[in-house]
Amino acid sequence: MTPPELAERLLAGLLLRDEGMLLQLLGADARLTVDAGDGRGAETRGPARIAVALLARLGRPAGASLSIGAANGGPAIVQRDADGTVTGVLCFEGEGAIDALWLSTAPARLDHWNRRRSSQIAEPSGLSFTTAAEPPAARTERQET
Repeated sequence: MTPPELAERLLAGLLLRDEGMLLQLLGADARLTVDAGDGRGAETRGPARIAVALLARLGRPAGASLSIGAANGGPAIVQRDADGTVTGVLCFEGEGAIDALWLSTAPARLDHWNRRRSSQIAEPSGLSFTTAAEPPAARTERQET
């Protein structure tokens, strides 16, 4: 499976809250590193623990959405709250299976995503949102984290 295909399936698993689907995507030695910006950081190892952690951290609060974007040269999953503010970016690497994931929820790290969004509000044609109602293969956006 290519990285874009993995991204589509990862998004589908998260949107459906399907732990089994997520488990199928994760390699046996997969690891998740979380940067929440509060100095605690976290690393989770193993597909089962990662699937549970992803569903807990990217669980869809009321009005939140997930979409496919691009960060650090590859596909990423972008979480937005009800007003469109980016609240998380999940990057990953792997071919065939996902071996490593990095989730940034640190406001300072996401600030440039949200500054970019603010500058696009004046020109609606520049927006590239994907809502949960659209298929996983929806439009993408590019941003470095």
